[in-house]
Amino acid sequence: MKSVGLRSALARPFRTQGRLDRGVLLAFLAINAVVLVNAVVHHPTVGYDAGKHLVHVDVLSELRLATRKDTDAFYYPPLPYVLPAAFKMLTGASLHAAAKFGQGINVLLSLGLTFFLVSACRLIRPTSALRLGTLLTLGLVPAYYRTFAYVRGEPYVAFFGTLALYLVVRVFVRGRLTTGGALGLGLSLGLAALSRQWGLFLIPAAGLFGLVHLVLFKGRRAAVVRTMLLALVVATVVGTSFLLLQRARFGSATKKGAAPTGGPQAPTEDLKRAEKPPSNHHHHARPAGRGLGGYPSTAGPVSRSGPIPSRTPPSRPPFETRDPASKKEHQPDTSTIHQSTSATTAPPSP
Repeated sequence: MKSVGLRSALARPFRTQGRLDRGVLLAFLAINAVVLVNAVVHHPTVGYDAGKHLVHVDVLSELRLATRKDTDAFYYPPLPYVLPAAFKMLTGASLHAAAKFGQGINVLLSLGLTFFLVSACRLIRPTSALRLGTLLTLGLVPAYYRTFAYVRGEPYVAFFGTLALYLVVRVFVRGRLTTGGALGLGLSLGLAALSRQWGLFLIPAAGLFGLVHLVLFKGRRAAVVRTMLLALVVATVVGTSFLLLQRARFGSATKKGAAPTGGPQAPTEDLKRAEKPPSNHHHHARPAGRGLGGYPSTAGPVSRSGPIPSRTPPSRPPFETRDPASKKEHQPDTSTIHQSTSATTAPPSP
């Protein structure tokens, strides 16, 4: 009986007037099929700041949080890296395998996001037009597929934000003013903030929605206030816990104000070796842990437990970084040119 009830709950967002809506289901499957293909074929070291995020996975597998000595992105909240780090620690897998595991988790997050998005649309309007139009709009956004191919915090923010949207509609619009609904809403908002710091902006947005509902709909005001306050308290406590921990560790909750923790910013020894250019190429000096132009380096491994091969060829340094003496050797002798020019342009003697 429980399995029948679960199948009915999973199929409900894809039904319209008791019949399966094939358009909504096909759009749902198409979006997540692209996310799945990206998770399989995309290399986890390719992407903006990819190396910094993988360092967090590596460090968390040692049951500690990152510091400045590990990466200059030590202020990233840890939630997106917990499951890949646990996989690496429990199985003894390489960092590359842990990163692919994290990409697989992104597929599950995408499935959950699209499911709760369709469910929220169904609560707002039970016709298929809103659900299908919403999925088609999401499917036309390239940044969605790119984001869910990376091992980083944004897929978690998107998932928990969509879950919070569904719970806001369920609690306030549909009037499910229960303690469980308030706790679920507060927890989803708090976990979004533990994924990336800007998830904190979802908390006042949900509070504002509850306030508008309180003003427009005068019935059950006491229950609305109680539910809204409980959700906001839970979201604030959970969402700010990492910021308070960072303040206790570094004296500030932000990167700018955090004090150094024992020396300059530098990666570990294997990360230093990863930044060492091949002997047959000329590279100009770059900051530790970064590639050319300040972007993360993909020229070698980012793991202390094993190399991750790169598909990115080394870049040629700009001409200005070469030795001035070498530039001098390639400059032509202009004196002979001037002499030959003057000889050819001189008037003939009488």
